[in-house]
Amino acid sequence: MSDARLLAILDFWHKLEFFIPFDLESRAQADVRRKSLWRVYNDMSPVRYDKPPEGMRVSGYTVFLGVFDKADIRNLLDGLRPIPEGDAFEDEMRGDLKGRTCMASLDLCPEGRPLFQSFKVSTLPWAIGRVRSDGLGALSSAAFQAALLKLQDLLTNLAACRSDFAGDDPAGDLSTSLMPREIDELADLLAQWSGFRPAGHHPAALLEVRFGKTPPQRKTAGATDSAMEEKDEEDSEDTQDIGILNSFFIPDLERAMASVSAGETPAALRQYLTPLPPQDRCNLFSAQGRETIVDMLAPDRMNRGRWFADPRHAMSLMQQFAINAATTRLAGDGLFSVNGPPGTGKTTLLRDIVADNITRRARVLARLACPADALLPMKDDKIRRLVPELTGFEMVVASSNNAAVENISNDLPKRASVWDREPIEYLQPVAHKLAAEVTDDRCRALSDKDMPWGLIAAALGNSANRYRFSSRLSLCQSFIACKGVLLP
Repeated sequence: MSDARLLAILDFWHKLEFFIPFDLESRAQADVRRKSLWRVYNDMSPVRYDKPPEGMRVSGYTVFLGVFDKADIRNLLDGLRPIPEGDAFEDEMRGDLKGRTCMASLDLCPEGRPLFQSFKVSTLPWAIGRVRSDGLGALSSAAFQAALLKLQDLLTNLAACRSDFAGDDPAGDLSTSLMPREIDELADLLAQWSGFRPAGHHPAALLEVRFGKTPPQRKTAGATDSAMEEKDEEDSEDTQDIGILNSFFIPDLERAMASVSAGETPAALRQYLTPLPPQDRCNLFSAQGRETIVDMLAPDRMNRGRWFADPRHAMSLMQQFAINAATTRLAGDGLFSVNGPPGTGKTTLLRDIVADNITRRARVLARLACPADALLPMKDDKIRRLVPELTGFEMVVASSNNAAVENISNDLPKRASVWDREPIEYLQPVAHKLAAEVTDDRCRALSDKDMPWGLIAAALGNSANRYRFSSRLSLCQSFIACKGVLLP
């Protein structure tokens, strides 16, 4: 596929990404730990909820501001390029643009005070206003970032005015709780900032109330380790700029477009955007497909390592096919896709790929004459670097679903994820210390389900996770040196 065609695809994706709406309907569904309350304009009732379920307390709030229909996007697109009735794209778009979305969100503490560092805004209302005034060509990450700076100034001024007002008010902390009129003011501020104002018949906001268990009364002698750990993590959170509520792919797409424009298209990107020609596609239910399955399941294609799972539970036919195909076709670089609904064994498959990757690296280590051969000679760098043969085995698990990634990263090191722990118990002490230590003089007790077997994965991503991991790892350095353990 030509670079011009790749650029056209990326440009379409880039423009489309600005119009991806945040799904407010999913947050409007109440459950035992959450209640959602719609607020209309000029609603003067308190922005508080004082009737949590028995045994529960209010743990926090989120206000979703500037509610409007997703269908407003369709009205804009129809004005830009009319789509014939009955068109397949039209039918699909109608299904995706049902329900409500919003312009921004703001978290409140349990006492109702706004946490402006948590403010997130959707690109959608800004994109609608921008296109109406200047056309599709005006959409860019740089223009949006400049608009965010203006919004940041508006919020900073608002927060400063609230602080001044609180200082003059004898009510003290109560006066800093979000006032009913401020919801309307924030919605108006967002409309002026974006150039898009939702229709007046929509609610002004959705108030999400979150519940947590009422903590037991504690002795004043000290807090529990877990509570103190939570405080440490809260203190480590960096002050954030305005976050994006709906999409985070826009800067990446612009970097990809810049690479293609410069004639430096990565092989994986070209492969991802280029459809396979019909002659290269294989129907596994055909005679050719059966030959492909037999070839890919040949013994010499089997993965070199396997996760510490019950040996009686082998991979299914198509799981093993996917593992063998991935390790064979990704010997250099490229992409390999595995699709399947929840519960079909994708995470189980991933574990065997992790094990195979570690085993491949272990074979390289085993060929070294001594440990020093794993490091390059010391030059100007303060830290000796690994020889190239030992690099390239790193793995990053990433997804637009943070919960799914965290579940994998947190579960892999747990003892419950391995069937026979005896062969790898020598890895457990360092992992246990890393998981349990909070500070250099304080640890927390680990439950059986949280007990680790080794340092195989860590949930990173946000600043709190990175800070927690790096600070605990630094606490373990002397322990690691004492035990003589080399981290993988």
